Amino acid sequence: MEFKNNLLLTLYMVLVGAVAGLIIWCFIRGMNFGINILWGYLPGLIDFKYYTIVVCLAGGILIGLWKSRYGDIPEDLNAVISTVKEHHRYSYSNIFPLIVSSILPLIFGASIGPEAGLTGIIAGLYTWMGDKLKIFNEELEELAHIGITATLGTVFASPMFGFVEPIENEQSGLPESSKNILYFVAILSSFGIFIFLNRLTHNQAGLHSIGTAALTNLNYPGIILLIALGIILSYVYFISHKMSKKLFTPLEGNFILKGAIGGLVLGICGTLLPLTMFSGEHQIYLLMDSGVQLVLLRWS
Repeated sequence: MEFKNNLLLTLYMVLVGAVAGLIIWCFIRGMNFGINILWGYLPGLIDFKYYTIVVCLAGGILIGLWKSRYGDIPEDLNAVISTVKEHHRYSYSNIFPLIVSSILPLIFGASIGPEAGLTGIIAGLYTWMGDKLKIFNEELEELAHIGITATLGTVFASPMFGFVEPIENEQSGLPESSKNILYFVAILSSFGIFIFLNRLTHNQAGLHSIGTAALTNLNYPGIILLIALGIILSYVYFISHKMSKKLFTPLEGNFILKGAIGGLVLGICGTLLPLTMFSGEHQIYLLMDSGVQLVLLRWS
């Protein structure tokens, strides 16, 4: 009887992972479709110098209106993980607004990843599944958390990242071996379905493996300089992040004005530096296909 229950639970985790992979694939495909229409097809019909600024501004206002109606969602990734860890569940009462709130900024060119919105969506859906299906009560307490690991492993094209990342945040140490198996089964099922759908439709979605680098004729001074530049830019990011939060604090709750300002800034940055726009899941293919032409530094 115990073997039968374990087998049923394993098959259930395969199904759970497959559902996560399907949702992630559909979400990223929808994101890419919206980006291609808004930033690929329409600019070919409209020859307007300030197209990027106008579209980003309109997108910011639209997002502000949406948030004014449905609240400041989605939460960031850390907030979602913290909620699931504390309560073993995530609210699914506003799944549709959450989906729209997650995908709108991505379509309008924001340089953010889809993982925060996706983890909230899948954690909410898995909580709903756990509420409706009362079998495996103890295991279903972990269902939302398993959904997060499957999402991270699939979005970042690294099953091991999805498995290890939540464990690193566990204060009580590694989970039991049985829980490890559930995590692995769900992650591999999600990742497998995601890859299968990509190949079935001959499409590219999500992050892609760049492959093994061939290191020849290394320019060590240049490498050191680029490492230093990367460190400096990371601090610039953290400083600008803190400054922007401080500047926008007086506008707390005024989503329309915040959206308009954010859209305007994004539009100006996107006009001057187009590669600053869009998520890495979308931009990675542009960089891979045109990497030879996108030479930033050449060392002779």
